[in-house]
Amino acid sequence: MTEKGRGYMPQPVRLDWGTPQYIFEYAVKRWGVHHIDLAASKENTKCSLYIDEEENALDGDWGRYHVRGWLNPPYGKMLKPFAKQVSHQLTTGNIESVTILVPSRTDTEWFSILMRHAVEVVFIRGRLKFEGAENSAPFPSVLIHMKRTGKQTVPTDYSVKID
Repeated sequence: MTEKGRGYMPQPVRLDWGTPQYIFEYAVKRWGVHHIDLAASKENTKCSLYIDEEENALDGDWGRYHVRGWLNPPYGKMLKPFAKQVSHQLTTGNIESVTILVPSRTDTEWFSILMRHAVEVVFIRGRLKFEGAENSAPFPSVLIHMKRTGKQTVPTDYSVKID
């Protein structure tokens, strides 16, 4: 069933799936060391510094971190608030760059928010098996590398509607 013409996207069973190690290693090799994991727990962090659920990355100011961040945010309804927070933190210069791992949902508002800051996008072939999961994800994934320059360097045009 669809609502207002939108496709159905099931809500995740869990919100704390860990990033596959090889994906994080790829990001480090491509964009350099990431200093802080912006949404993690002690069990699934990929960086020595991390913001956990108690500290809440959505409420805080990342100004003290002026570094490169890694983010595998909670999916489902949490993606839009995280996209807005990433955009805000980059725009205000509170963080140097963010590499985010998200579902490849190019038709969503949160995806277009992230693309405003994108300097490089890597679409991942196949379906990821997140740490702690029994099966692969039911969706494709993408890495979006963003910088605080405020200048989008990945050419995109969201104004075109193709019928």
